[in-house]
Amino acid sequence: MTILLQIISFTFIGPLFVEVGGYFWHRFAEHQGWLGESVRARHIVHHQEDYPVEALRPAKQKYQSANSWSWYVLALILMALAYVLFPPKYSLLMIAGGLLYATFVVSKFHKSFHLQRTWLQRFAWYKKLVKLHDIHHYAPVNYGINFFFMDRLFGTYQETQPQKALPTFTKPKHA
Repeated sequence: MTILLQIISFTFIGPLFVEVGGYFWHRFAEHQGWLGESVRARHIVHHQEDYPVEALRPAKQKYQSANSWSWYVLALILMALAYVLFPPKYSLLMIAGGLLYATFVVSKFHKSFHLQRTWLQRFAWYKKLVKLHDIHHYAPVNYGINFFFMDRLFGTYQETQPQKALPTFTKPKHA
């Protein structure tokens, strides 16, 4: 039974931590400014300068990384939480699975959403993910970045493209 729980920790629980933590971080820290402007600043650049709605996939094929230090802070927080909440034989596997998932799924998919050409474009499921991500640049919805089950759960999921871009950033609560 232990080996099964270890496999589940690595393949499911670690990535789930990334998705849940990433949703809340993206929505509340980066868009709503709950942790201040320094956390939001690079993400605002990602939306308004690097990939504004009129250039979500610019002609230049090189991806402009947001270089947001805040995602590393989130990673450290999630790793500490996993280590504190679960026994080490599970938490270390959760951390490893989460780091691999964040690096090779979340980051790579997000990068590909902003490129004009990618081999994934041949798949209908991928085209839907791109559309949902594009909608996020038009409206304050779809914070899941790549996968949107948290948006469905918290009422921020939207499948229809707005006619015009809406403000995607709100004033911080303390402002």
